[in-house]
Amino acid sequence: MSPSQFNQTDTQLMYQQGQMFPFPQHQFCSSPTTGVYPPPMQHVSHITFSQQLPPWVDEMFKRMDKFQSKLDKLEQIDKKVSTINSNLKVLRLEQGTNSLDDRLEHAERCTQLISDDYDGQNVKFADMKTELTNISKAMKSITFEVKKVE
Repeated sequence: MSPSQFNQTDTQLMYQQGQMFPFPQHQFCSSPTTGVYPPPMQHVSHITFSQQLPPWVDEMFKRMDKFQSKLDKLEQIDKKVSTINSNLKVLRLEQGTNSLDDRLEHAERCTQLISDDYDGQNVKFADMKTELTNISKAMKSITFEVKKVE
């Protein structure tokens, strides 16, 4: 296409919003590793090109936007689930700790009860020992008196 065949509309489309694809400042060569590559599509504005692009491209952009919003929602859900999981772990830890505290308190009460019963038995044994000592003395004195009488 010769330069004379370009009309005003083509020139406007070409330079609207800057060049669509920046041209490198170096010479083109036939090597397969070099050449002009278009920039990523995220730099292309949907609005300025929507009139000149086919409808399926607009549909693709809409689907990509929906896909991105769904990915964002999934990321938010993941964060909430992680938060809930960590909260549940904390709750389970608190419940386990409370259960262990209750069991320890019960064991302490049982230990105190056993200790109190042990102390009570010691007092009873001391009373019985005193009583046996008194009875033994009484029997000795009676035995001694019986021997005297004989």
